[in-house]
Amino acid sequence: MCESAPIKDHFAHLDPDQHPGMICFTENDQLGIIDRVTALTPGRYITRFYETEEKMADDQRRKLIAAIDPSGELQFAWTPEEIERVYKEGPSSCMDGTHHFNTPVWPTSVYGAGDLALAYQVNAKGRIQSRCLVWLEKKLYGRISGRPDGLGRESPERTQETLHMSAPWPTSPVRFQHSIHGHDTRNH
Repeated sequence: MCESAPIKDHFAHLDPDQHPGMICFTENDQLGIIDRVTALTPGRYITRFYETEEKMADDQRRKLIAAIDPSGELQFAWTPEEIERVYKEGPSSCMDGTHHFNTPVWPTSVYGAGDLALAYQVNAKGRIQSRCLVWLEKKLYGRISGRPDGLGRESPERTQETLHMSAPWPTSPVRFQHSIHGHDTRNH
């Protein structure tokens, strides 16, 4: 297991006003003299400073990241209207709000007609950071679309960790599976 003791003279701290959800620290003496702070996402900070010799256990990593930045709770859109809103206001794609379609409904609205849902996360500023289509009954999810939040944090990786951690069936031993084969049970 990786050691997670504080790094001497790093002065790691949180600055929710200037760098929300990030770990700020002083990289070296020269940068400390000019009071220059470096900010990294929790995941990148852990990778850079605590996974130099061995990888940290996923559950420990997720707990540390969640303790530092609790924003981004997983939410679900179920109705055609909710799903349309998340696609239009969320990460850039061919289905975002900058595109126009000559159809009576937004193309993604059909996802709200069955047993699919759209999982998404919202950052501390209220912006939709990532989304992915999920089939909750089968515990399957598709490609995760996300965008950097302007602070260098990539959302898809965080959404995947949250999907695995915060599924709406806490007692189930089965985790979400990322699959292009849907309900197909043949070996691929």
